[in-house]
Amino acid sequence: MQGRLDQAASAYREAIALKPGYAEAHFNLGVVLHQKHDLNAAAAAYRRAISLTPGTAVIHNNLGTVLKDQNFLDEALAAFENAIELEADYAEAFYNRGTVLQQQAKLEGALAAYGHAIELRKDYADAINNAGIVLLELGRAGEAVGLYSRLLELLPAHGDAHNNLGTALLAQGYVGEARAAFEQALTHKPDFPEAFYNLGNAWRELGDLAQAITAYQNALRLRPDYADAFSQLMYHRAQACDWDGYETDQEELVELVRQGVRVPPFYLLSTRASAEDQLICARHWIEPIIPPSDAIFGHKVSAAGERIRLGYLSGDFHQHSTAHLMAELFERHDRDRFEVFAYSYGPDDESPMRARLGRAFDRFVDLRALSHRQAAEAIHADKVDILIDLKGYTHRARPAIAACRPAPVQVSYLGYPATMGADFIDYIMVDPFVVPGSQQPFFSERLVHLPGSYQVNDRRREVAGAHASRQDCGLPTEGLVFCSFNNSYKISPVFFDIWMRLLRSIPGSVLWLLEANDLVKGNLHTEAEKRGVDSGRLVFAPIVPSAEHLARHQHADLFLDTLPCNAHTTASDALWAGLPVLTCSGDTFAGRVAGSLLMAIGMPELITESLEEYEQAALALASDPRRLIALRQKLQKNRDASTLFDLPKLTGNIEAAYARMWQTRLSGQRPAAFSLENA
Repeated sequence: MQGRLDQAASAYREAIALKPGYAEAHFNLGVVLHQKHDLNAAAAAYRRAISLTPGTAVIHNNLGTVLKDQNFLDEALAAFENAIELEADYAEAFYNRGTVLQQQAKLEGALAAYGHAIELRKDYADAINNAGIVLLELGRAGEAVGLYSRLLELLPAHGDAHNNLGTALLAQGYVGEARAAFEQALTHKPDFPEAFYNLGNAWRELGDLAQAITAYQNALRLRPDYADAFSQLMYHRAQACDWDGYETDQEELVELVRQGVRVPPFYLLSTRASAEDQLICARHWIEPIIPPSDAIFGHKVSAAGERIRLGYLSGDFHQHSTAHLMAELFERHDRDRFEVFAYSYGPDDESPMRARLGRAFDRFVDLRALSHRQAAEAIHADKVDILIDLKGYTHRARPAIAACRPAPVQVSYLGYPATMGADFIDYIMVDPFVVPGSQQPFFSERLVHLPGSYQVNDRRREVAGAHASRQDCGLPTEGLVFCSFNNSYKISPVFFDIWMRLLRSIPGSVLWLLEANDLVKGNLHTEAEKRGVDSGRLVFAPIVPSAEHLARHQHADLFLDTLPCNAHTTASDALWAGLPVLTCSGDTFAGRVAGSLLMAIGMPELITESLEEYEQAALALASDPRRLIALRQKLQKNRDASTLFDLPKLTGNIEAAYARMWQTRLSGQRPAAFSLENA
């Protein structure tokens, strides 16, 4: 092939030497040089052809494709626009214009360009496919489904269209239909790594971890450098406590981040990544999501109103840990000083919690049917003063809404324990323990230090009255019960080693864990046996309603925390239920949450700073039942007297923080870090 291209280029050059004004030869030389990837020479050939015949649209179009490949996007756009001006029904030029606008994140313009191309050529598969991708990026999944369905009527064996249809269906929550679409894509295109990756996502949503892992493995088999598939595989194998190659995989994930590869930031929280790594990861993740400057809302500094209007943005206003922590805060906000709106883009599960939240806000707005831009427009139209993002980069987050800057002040709080690396988030509310001031260089947000612990806690969390017995919980009638109800992805081989040594040291003791998925029990049984511990000494607790879960804590003696990612809501649940929590504090936000809670409840003696200290403390406590009883008694006494569960005080502190943020805005000053004393 290369030889034929060289021969063709020589022939065209000879023709040009004989006839320098031969425009067609210059054009054909440009085509050949582009195929040879000699981009500078190709662009020069096309420009010479244009100088000879400036009114030929195809030459402008081809020059644009070369400039696009050179990443000269503005020049490429101008070339495509010249082609369209010369030939108004030039579908390919509209399509090419759309690809450049899409690359520049000018999604509305890209969609319009693809739309023109499709109007001119109804069966323009690439334009239809790309238009659907843009609709998905805009949060308009329903329209994307319609577009892909139309394409599949024209081309039923189009593997990419089946795959993209599945992605759109998955975004809408139609998981079974999405899985079927991905399987159709693989029927037509068996060596399609992206379809295997998406199939893995569908199996994940369906709760079949084994099938998800297999699909991600198939994606990597076909494309070994597929970073998205690798990060998903690593995380979901961690959920299964499948630790083969665990350390190597974790190191590789962090190295990908350092090389500038996009990795979901949430997946870094349970690795040894530093706060600096987390910032790098977040910045890479958000970069393609940020809209162009002309799509970002502006805000004039206005006079202070009677009340500050707060908008809480989340997909978790239902039966979810964030809602369980925050419900009472929403109810307790001072309505003389604040209006409180909810902006929800998650499901309505029709639970008592959803009903309670509906009553807690002055206005509850369901954004699910709106695109990212439309959702931002709705928030902007409501004249929200401070928008509080409660999701960050957790599952099904929609950071593209806040990226449009619908409110003049925007805050990250509670839902995501790390930086978002985003210029559109002004502040993050933390406390001096969980994120010391020295960590400011690793946060794009300005740190706002609340007194006590940053974590708000609902005091109306119900503990079931009818307690299950130890036997009902699968526990032995006697013997010490170590407990760790953390999500399984937080359990590492290093901590499991410590736990198994504790079981060997304390006769009759058991380890009580959460049966978070179908694979974790079998894998941890195997790991226990490898470490010389009878797998029967591991007891797995099924997922039950919150009130029952809180009640069963009474049968545990000591909660053992994890690192690099601590227990968060799980730790406050244990403390609320009267169970002492032993933690080991790390260097990042996610690894210091349990310590923050223990400081606020007045039990710093349960915070350790190294693995050795953690293991020694656990063994000492387990060997001294009287100390454990004394800890329980102290916890019971401190629970109602400490700042951790003092919702009125924490509400006042949070409101004081909002008031200071708003006053800074009204005074025309830039956001700056600050610390509060108790309000």
